[in-house]
Amino acid sequence: MNILLTGSGGFIGQHLQKHLLKRYNLITPRSKDLNLLDESAVNNFFGKNKIDFIIHSAAYGVQKSLDANHENVAVPNIKMFENLAKHVSKNCPMIVFGSGAEYDKSRPLIYVSESEFGKRIPTDSYGYSKYVISKKIENMDYVVNLRIFGIYGYGENSTRVTTCIIKD
Repeated sequence: MNILLTGSGGFIGQHLQKHLLKRYNLITPRSKDLNLLDESAVNNFFGKNKIDFIIHSAAYGVQKSLDANHENVAVPNIKMFENLAKHVSKNCPMIVFGSGAEYDKSRPLIYVSESEFGKRIPTDSYGYSKYVISKKIENMDYVVNLRIFGIYGYGENSTRVTTCIIKD
């Protein structure tokens, strides 16, 4: 089985790659090899490669930055998803890594239930992009949004709070 794994240089992607390489043929292009924002490049990639499954973990804005806005975080995240989603089918399903940020992180999420999704639209660019993508997935076949909350561990960016607090 040929699995396209996007975001293989990121925290989640690196861990998935280590685990999945043992059992599957992974295709893990980096952004310099495949620009997911370029629709024709993505189309050409799928034309040249037999892809049986897509795992989409690439994202802009995961790390907070002062210049994060909808133009440089939300728009690219949504565009990458849309360019990949055009190639989803029964024979090529996709898992997308969502985020707890879809629930609007302007308040503590510890007691937020799944049923509250959509009651508050995130205002930060990253959360907003994940929210929009999640809403699009609701109307799609063969795409699953796997929402993850508070993930951390070995190899995580050293500036994240959990890494600073919890030492090896």
